[in-house]
Amino acid sequence: MWIVKIPSLLQYIEGNTENSLDHVRWEHMLLQFLRTSLAMIDDSAWSSQISLELNQQMAGYTSPSHEKSFLYKALGTSLAVCQDLVHVKSQLHKFLTATDYMEAPERQGIISILAFSAESHLDLTLNALQEFGAAMSKVKIPGFISRLKVLGITVVNKDMNLKLTLIHNVMEISCAILETRDSQEFEFSLQTGAPWLHAGLAYGPVSGCERKASLPFKSIFHFYVPIHAFQDFIKNEPLDSLASPVCYKAILAIGHLSKLKPSLTMEENRELLDQCFKSLFPLPPLEMMKEEGETAKVALHIQSPYVRSLEALGKLMETLLEEAPTADWFQEMFELLRTWFSSGKEWERERALQASTQLLTAYQETVHSTTQETFNQFGSLIGAIAPYSCDSLATSRQWVVDCISCLLCIQGQPMNLGSAEEELRCLHEELTAAPDPEALFQASSKMARVVSEYFPPEQATAFIEATVESMLSASPTCATASGLWMKVILKKCGDAMLDKVPAILDIIYSHMATIQEGILKQSLLEAVSILAHHHLEAVISSLLSNHLPMDSDTTELRRSLGRDPLLATQVLQVLIEKIKTSTRQEGSVTSETETDRHLAAAEPLSATCAIFEVVSALQSSKAVQELLPELFPVLLQQVSRTSGQKMPLPRIRSQSLFQKDQQHTEGNPCR
Repeated sequence: MWIVKIPSLLQYIEGNTENSLDHVRWEHMLLQFLRTSLAMIDDSAWSSQISLELNQQMAGYTSPSHEKSFLYKALGTSLAVCQDLVHVKSQLHKFLTATDYMEAPERQGIISILAFSAESHLDLTLNALQEFGAAMSKVKIPGFISRLKVLGITVVNKDMNLKLTLIHNVMEISCAILETRDSQEFEFSLQTGAPWLHAGLAYGPVSGCERKASLPFKSIFHFYVPIHAFQDFIKNEPLDSLASPVCYKAILAIGHLSKLKPSLTMEENRELLDQCFKSLFPLPPLEMMKEEGETAKVALHIQSPYVRSLEALGKLMETLLEEAPTADWFQEMFELLRTWFSSGKEWERERALQASTQLLTAYQETVHSTTQETFNQFGSLIGAIAPYSCDSLATSRQWVVDCISCLLCIQGQPMNLGSAEEELRCLHEELTAAPDPEALFQASSKMARVVSEYFPPEQATAFIEATVESMLSASPTCATASGLWMKVILKKCGDAMLDKVPAILDIIYSHMATIQEGILKQSLLEAVSILAHHHLEAVISSLLSNHLPMDSDTTELRRSLGRDPLLATQVLQVLIEKIKTSTRQEGSVTSETETDRHLAAAEPLSATCAIFEVVSALQSSKAVQELLPELFPVLLQQVSRTSGQKMPLPRIRSQSLFQKDQQHTEGNPCR
């Protein structure tokens, strides 16, 4: 074997310079050569001796150095090949107890040893970690601290490094399990109440009755997965700064552990995400820390954990979605994020929108790409996210464009997006550079028109509900943008919303009392008017069906139709016809109960009230003058019905004759 392998190794290294050499590949080739050589020798004593020799060689190299890092990996490889399990266990115990966990290179070194050893001796490695954790939990804190020999560092920092070591070890072991065996061979269980220093890396074979029928010959282990401990690490991190890597490393480790069985319950996953959001989103932005006098060096040191923590959060959401790829779980995750959209702190909104982009991307790549189901959340998500295209932070506006681009990709997969992608790229730049709110509103309206081309009318109700909720919770500028989006979507897509008219009007009516700000209330009224241009009969019928025909909100909605000069005449004509129809139906009924009579009288009464409100709001009397021939008899007839007395009503032959008589009487009102 050496005759073949050594020349190929020499050829590889001679064909490269120090700068061109791929050090990672070269290191892998050497470790593979070592492993193959030891396996062919098949001598435990020889393998044990070389591991001791490698250990002695470490003393000749400083930390950190590439040479010492390689020796750690070589030592782990030699232990993996060694069949003397007593020797392997003693070496692992020696390194676990002798390592200075305050030094990052040594922490990484013990992680390398454990990871390489676990490739062949997973059970033994787990057992060594369990014993180490049990021993650590019995050490008194003062004595433990005195052994660390780093008097210049505070106890808090020592605690941080111990946390990091535990996180590294657990993550490496979980990765080794996922890579070397089918993860279904293991059954992991939480042992609550154990202190985090205990590490809880306990295992034991399951009895025959516990073994799954589908895996009769597999060794199943109980393994304390310290997700709750890592969750506590995240929770206990300070909210005024992110100076340590504990948070993002804990989130990464939780992501790895989430892939192992048994999975956490949906509620546990929800609590986990909620805690991550609560620990990351409130952290003050780097700009604020610079303003408070932090040096550039400190700010740069803190920036990396910030960026990595949010990246780790995105990976965690993707992992949790992969483990439960359902639209309902995706919706729950988004609702957790949405609560942060209404935060009064702009950096919290910005991070929530960034996380929303990550979540949508994960949904597109996992759930939607595999199921190809109809995307029923498009309307509600657009309504919740789009208003923040006018947020005060340019970065937040950019995340909104990214979210909407992703939503369009999901919604428009069966269709060709065409120029939509290019338009969104241009709008991305417009929203970033917008100098004032008016420019933001214009760019946001353009984006709404792009989205309207792909908007599913059947989701109109969810969209309106989400948009109106944004009016109530967002900043004034974003609330105004909510109204803009509502009006654009109704204008562009209203033709296909006939069956949604009653539900849309119910949503608007139910929020009239809580939305009192002038511009926002005007947006609601204009939305009703826009919808009436598409479906006048349906809108009027819905407004008349209100059991309180004269309450202030209903009155205001009716008057909004009268203020629209293009609608006023048509509205009055429909209302007149409503009264006429009710009268004809009333006359044709031969038997009716008291309830029937009340219901039959309700619509003409409501229509009469509506006529009054519409006429009161008219911009011009022209519409009334044109409809007097029809309007007077109908109103007089309604008075007759209401008073219970029949009144002599003139029978007008035609509207043209009425107008002719009206012309003859002009200038002589007594005639």
